[in-house]
Amino acid sequence: MDKEDNTGFAQREFDLAWKAFFRGKPKPRDDDEEKKQMEEFAHWYNYTRKQSDTGKTPAEMYKDEYGKEPIPSPNTTGRMINFDWDKSYNEDNYEDEEIMEMKENFDKEVWPRIKQETKEMTKREACFTSFLLGFETMKKITQEEFAEVNEKLGEMTSEEIGEIIEKHYKEKAKNKLKSTNN
Repeated sequence: MDKEDNTGFAQREFDLAWKAFFRGKPKPRDDDEEKKQMEEFAHWYNYTRKQSDTGKTPAEMYKDEYGKEPIPSPNTTGRMINFDWDKSYNEDNYEDEEIMEMKENFDKEVWPRIKQETKEMTKREACFTSFLLGFETMKKITQEEFAEVNEKLGEMTSEEIGEIIEKHYKEKAKNKLKSTNN
């Protein structure tokens, strides 16, 4: 099985496991319950559920290949999945500059379109159209940012990219250490 086939197989295997694990389970009531379910799934997937093609868990496969127990990390290779909550992430943690930029974008691009496209609509239709326009705007911004990052990555050497990734994971580990010490 070549790498591309293996990736597709691993994704299908993950999807089957996801469906099996969550079948019949109630939806989480809150973020804490969702986090607990996700952590339970990751552990079950890595250490309990046997893969259909090998009859081994991803942890057993890792140990066979590398001769040591896997250490959950974003750098772990193979079929191990990593699940980690970014404790520093906060959806509502916008800087004033970001809010001003959003307002400027809304005033220039979104609001004129909303006014134009919702003239003859009911409130419900207008709300839904506004939602769609917001979604389209977010998608456009994300695509532009992705294109910019992709362009920058194309100009970098693999060593420079490796240094950035290493710096990111060191910072993440440092933040994790801080949060466990508090």
